[in-house]
This record gives sequence, structure tokens and C-alpha cells, in this order.
Amino acid sequence: LVWTILEKNITGLGLAARFALYNFFEVAEDIYINYVAEDNIVWRRYISNAWKWFNRKINVNPLSPPTLVSLFQIWGEQVLENKLHHFIHPDYIEPLNFLLSSTDEIKHSKNNGSSSERGNYRALLYQEMWEALSIYLVKWKTELPEIEELITADENRCEECEEDQEELQERDKLIKRQVKPLPADLESSINKVLEEDEERDLTRQIKAIAGKESFQVVPTRFWDETKPCRALPDPYLVKRLKLIFLAQQKANPTALRVNRGLDYGKIDGRKLYRTPLEGKVFKEKERTFENKFWNITILVDASESMALKKGGGKGGDWLMVQNTYVSLYEAAKGFGNKLNVFCYQEQSGRCYVMRVLHHNKLYTASPAGRTPTGQAIIAAGLCTPKDKKRLIIHITDGEPNCGVSVGEALKFCQKQNIDLITIGYGFNDELKEQFQEQYGSKLYLMESIEQLPAALEFLLKRKLLENA
Repeated sequence: LVWTILEKNITGLGLAARFALYNFFEVAEDIYINYVAEDNIVWRRYISNAWKWFNRKINVNPLSPPTLVSLFQIWGEQVLENKLHHFIHPDYIEPLNFLLSSTDEIKHSKNNGSSSERGNYRALLYQEMWEALSIYLVKWKTELPEIEELITADENRCEECEEDQEELQERDKLIKRQVKPLPADLESSINKVLEEDEERDLTRQIKAIAGKESFQVVPTRFWDETKPCRALPDPYLVKRLKLIFLAQQKANPTALRVNRGLDYGKIDGRKLYRTPLEGKVFKEKERTFENKFWNITILVDASESMALKKGGGKGGDWLMVQNTYVSLYEAAKGFGNKLNVFCYQEQSGRCYVMRVLHHNKLYTASPAGRTPTGQAIIAAGLCTPKDKKRLIIHITDGEPNCGVSVGEALKFCQKQNIDLITIGYGFNDELKEQFQEQYGSKLYLMESIEQLPAALEFLLKRKLLENA
């Protein structure tokens, strides 16, 4: 209905101008839908996360000469996704401020009577906004869409707009009927799941840690990967790593603690029958040990360059990395250390940290995007449990190219008493010097990825057995 009225009232547009009008209409309607959905707890949570995946986008460079289509996308990203472009072309400022100032009027149009009345109101509002923006059709470069996009868009809109007024009135009646609220237990369960999902957005925590570099932080998301890992362990590496863990276990000192009839301590299940008699059900002797085990986190650079076959044999570097962490997983079973395996990458302006070891199963990621090393190290530190000493072994093939600097990540690890070791390879002499300045003694350089198993074995032996 809205598009039909808008298209009828605004005539004489060329193909490019009509395409821009359609983009404006879609963003404005998305803003309206987003506001209407806020009244429903389930839809509010769902839609807030869905916009970034649902909307089709073009590659926008805010500093390039402006276009109307890019302007509308920037407007939508700012309102729907809270994504701010800190540096934009000066010509965007005036029309963008106009669109943002009109956003509240779009939102509150939901209070204007029936569905058809609201549609008519929005159509007239969009027409006024478009007329105010039409001067930029002459000033700015115009963009032509692919013809298939226009055909598909028109077909979809026509199907929606063929409903007559009687159907709209029937829909109004259905909407006005009292909807039964969700059961309390179901609503609380949904809220719990959604809150847990929100906790996996680490952007705020990383901004707080980054301090002066908070403006460089890109949105950071932590999730469980679901792509099965098909890589096989290296039996020789598994055997050598098991020897390290066995030596670590044997080096863990034990002691005998004697409880001489005290009325507190740890309960001995064999003495529970004494409860009604004297109440002395606690252990008299207990063998204890000093906890020298570790939370070991393997943090792997999963940027696009890791998929290349630079030196990892038949399957490339990524297969060698997978074989190594699969072997470590097999070797660590049955010992006191806790193993975590994370991969990280940047795509579409977001940093993704993916857990590939969870629920006693190994998964993998697909290398892609850029390398947000600093943020990934901070995220790995935040997601590593604190019940044991923490060790992060970071594997990368290149320098960071987005997000927070490595220096901030090193400060965070030092403050949190996290041991960080970076295994790097594939660097030229200039990058080697730069990395040695950044990481200092926390850097282990390799000539090629084929040396990764030996490097991991050496570092684990040095770290886990240094005080044995």
C-alpha cells in the first residue's frame, strides 16, 4: 500500500532516481518495522540482531563522492545497527542530519489509527522527505541497479500491495484482538537464552580495556563454531605431547593432610552413618596437591592468508594448523590441564572469535577476511577461565591490519597475569624486527608452517615444566 501510493504520487523519475527512491523507501520501512517490533519481547531481541544479516548491502566508502543509495545505507546502519561512520564525505552531513531528524516521526507514525491510515500517513511523510532530498539527484552521481533487482523488487511489492481495503480492515481487527501473554516460565527461558547470547558480544568490554584506543575497536562477537573438523591427529606428535603432560603430572607435588577429629572439613561418605550418633562424618586424612595445571588456549589466526598453500604441504597452512590442534586435543585428554581452541578473523567490519573446541568435539573455521590480532588476544583472555594459570599460544602468519593494537593486548595480558606466546612465520626481515619490538621475549619465529608441531612441543615443554 505505502509503495503503491508513493509511486503514484512521485512521477517522472528515471531508472536511477526510481532505484534511489526504492532504496529510501525500504530503509524507512525497516526503521518503522524495527520500532513496531519493540513492543514484543521476542521480536525485539530477534530483529535487533537480524538487520545486519537480513539487509542486502553495497560496498560503501563514506569518503568517496556521495550517492543517494550510499546515503540511505549509512542512515539505515546508524539507526538499525548503531553503526557509526566516524569519517564521512562532508556532503553527507546535511542530508544525513535531515534523515536522522525525521526518524522519530517515522517511528511514531504507528500510533496513527488503522493499518490503512498508518500506511497513508507514512506514504505522505516519505513523499515530503523525498522532495527535500531530490536536490541531490542533480548534484550527486546516480547509480543504476541490476535490472534483475528492479524486476524482483517490483514483483514483491506488487504482490503485497494487491490486498484490498477489506483485507486491511480484517487485519486491523485481528491485531486489536487480545493476545495471550507468554507463560512466565517460557518468557524467562527465552530471556535467559537471549541474555546469554548478548553476553557473547564483547565489544563493550574490549572498549573499556582499550582505553585511548577505544575508537579503533570494531564490533567483536564470540561464538561456537559448528563446521566439523575432518583433520586427523599426528600420532607421533600426540605421543611426544603426552610425555610432556605426563612429566608435568608427575612433577606435581602431593601432600598428606591430617584432620584430627575436627567438626569441619570434607565429608567422608563412609562415615555418614555416624550423623545421628556424634556427627563426626569428616575425613581424617586427605591427599592434596598443589595445582600446577593450566588453562591452555590456542588462538589461531583464521584470516584469508591462512588458506594459501605457502608451506603447509598438500593441504596448505590451514590443514597443518588443524592437524596440530587436533593432536594437542588428543594428547591433553586425561590430564589436569584445560584446553581451549579459538580462531579469529575480521569480516564486514566485525571481529569474530570462534570457539572450535566445545562439548568435547572439535570443529573448524573457514579462513577469510583481515587480521584483528589485538582484539582477538583480548577476547581470548576474557573467554579463558580463571580457575587455573592461563596460557595463550597465538599462531599467526602476518601483521595485524585492523582493530586494537597488539600493544594494548600485551598490557591486558600482563595485568591479568596471562602468559602469552606468539608463534609467527612468513615474515620478511622488516616485519620480524617490528614483531620482536612488539612481543619481545613472547615471540617464537618459524621459517615455515611445517615447523609448527615442533614449535608447539618446545613451548609447552618449556612453559609446563619450567618449575618442575
